[in-house]
Amino acid sequence: MEVNSFAQNVVIYKAVQTCNLDCSYCYVYNRGDDSWKSRPKISSLEVSKKLAERLLEHYNLHKLKELSLEIHGGEPLLLGKKRFKEHIEVFRNTCESINLNIFFQTNGLLLDEEWVDLLFELKIPFSISIDGPPEVNDIHRIYKNQRGSGQELYSIIKRFQNNEKFKSLIQGYLSVINPNYNGSKIFDWFNENDFKKFDFLIPDGNYHNPPSSEPDYILKVGGFLIKAFDKWLELESEAPTIRFFETAVKSKTGLKPSLDALGGDMTSMCVIESDGSIGCHDVLRICGGIYSKDKLNINEFPLGIHPDFFNLEKIQKPNIKCKSCKHFNSCSGGYLPHRFDGSSFDNPSYYCDGLYSFFEHVEERLIESIPDELWKTSCNNV
Repeated sequence: MEVNSFAQNVVIYKAVQTCNLDCSYCYVYNRGDDSWKSRPKISSLEVSKKLAERLLEHYNLHKLKELSLEIHGGEPLLLGKKRFKEHIEVFRNTCESINLNIFFQTNGLLLDEEWVDLLFELKIPFSISIDGPPEVNDIHRIYKNQRGSGQELYSIIKRFQNNEKFKSLIQGYLSVINPNYNGSKIFDWFNENDFKKFDFLIPDGNYHNPPSSEPDYILKVGGFLIKAFDKWLELESEAPTIRFFETAVKSKTGLKPSLDALGGDMTSMCVIESDGSIGCHDVLRICGGIYSKDKLNINEFPLGIHPDFFNLEKIQKPNIKCKSCKHFNSCSGGYLPHRFDGSSFDNPSYYCDGLYSFFEHVEERLIESIPDELWKTSCNNV
């Protein structure tokens, strides 16, 4: 078992299979996979109890120093306050002897004073998804009746931004890039609204399941990143924390990124569904359903032995073209789901041209000059 088991330090628990939003770019609901429909809408306490036992078992088997449990969905807050607390207490009680970090990702629309008080009591941090100002956010992040969520979410965030409990819990904000907007202006909006830590995400898509039919979409993604990066760089030591940019800077010092979005090892994480099914990261389901069939369940099997993980180890090896690229150390061939062409992952990232232009720009800017203070801050934060 020890020889044929992957040491996974991130477990994504899809405790809720439904969502109060219907985001058009969502890889769970709108990118061709509907396997969520066959699972319970909400995990039972029995599934959480078994998962807690598996986490303890896995931690001790691999002698891990820490293990992260990310509660995901759908929208995790749809569990409701009472049920959410019960599930957290299961993990805390069973895994009391190990270093288990519990956090979650939310669209933030259900947050109120009672939620903030409860999360503070339970010491459960979280990140919020928001793509920018309401008019940008509402392009994709909409309710099922097509109503935008941006102004509502913005009001909730501003309401709690100076709340000490909220400030102690919020880990940051995730923004999916819309390349039809100016990256510098989107950056300015986040910065001017006092978002201290946020990150830009490249929209999910690949050769088989492209994110858009717009001409020059890929290069526009690179252009967005370049413009936002330049504004970030201008602020020097006053710049907010942006993981993607800090990782890019650090990669140019010779240190290879571990970020999965930049070619990091995807066998180090797994997804547990609401019925206890074990699977690879579910964003891979944009790849034509190739990873939509969960073959094992935590009721019968431990973590780390799913046959797809052994396949992942092989297919995530970068394309030969990528290995000879001058920016290979920075992107490692790109995010694995973005390499799929319908039958193979042995390709450069779908976003290769955009990523190349971005990393070329980063390198040029660093060669020009970079303030010592920002360099130190960037290297220390990644």
